[in-house]
Amino acid sequence: YLNFISNTYTEIPKITVDGVFGNQTQAAVTVFKEIFGLDPTPIVSASVWNEITSVYRDLYDGQLASRGQNPGFNIG
Repeated sequence: YLNFISNTYTEIPKITVDGVFGNQTQAAVTVFKEIFGLDPTPIVSASVWNEITSVYRDLYDGQLASRGQNPGFNIG
């Protein structure tokens, strides 16, 4: 999710997906938290995970929109 988000929020560093919460992941989470004004501790709490998944879904769903279809725009 963080790598996908980093395509839009380029301040978030890309990480190697290896299933381990290592230094790269911690750095990416730290920058994500700074951008979104979250608690700066290095812990990924449920609220931080929810924010990551929410931002991911918003960005992903936006890519699936048809041309001319914008979030918040009533189509019909």
